[in-house]
Amino acid sequence: MPAINAAAVDLLAYFTALAARRRQDPRDDLLSDLLAIADADDGRLTDFELLHNLTLLLVAGFETTTNLLGNGLQIVLHDPAAGEAVTTGSVSPAAFVEEVLRFDSPVQLTSRI
Repeated sequence: MPAINAAAVDLLAYFTALAARRRQDPRDDLLSDLLAIADADDGRLTDFELLHNLTLLLVAGFETTTNLLGNGLQIVLHDPAAGEAVTTGSVSPAAFVEEVLRFDSPVQLTSRI
C-alpha cells in the first residue's frame, strides 16, 4: 500500500505543477478551462477538486481504453473465430467492442475513496 500512496502523491504533485505552468501560460485545452473555473472563486471548483478530477480524467481516459484493447486482444487470441468474424465483416468492429465491454468490462470495480 505505501507504493500506491506514494504514486498517488506523485501524481497529484505532477498535476499541481502542470496547473501552475498552465496558469502562467493558458492554452486552448480542458485544463486551462478548468483552471479558469477554479480561479473564478465562485465555489464551483476548488483546487482540491480540480486535482482529483484531473486524476479521474487520466484514469478514465487512459486506463479504460488500454484495458478494453487488451481484453479484446485476449478474446481474439483465445478465440480465433471471433477475430475472423471481425476481419471478414460478419461482425462489425462496433459490435465487437460492445460485446467486449459487456463480456469483460475494463472497469470491474470502482470506489469513492
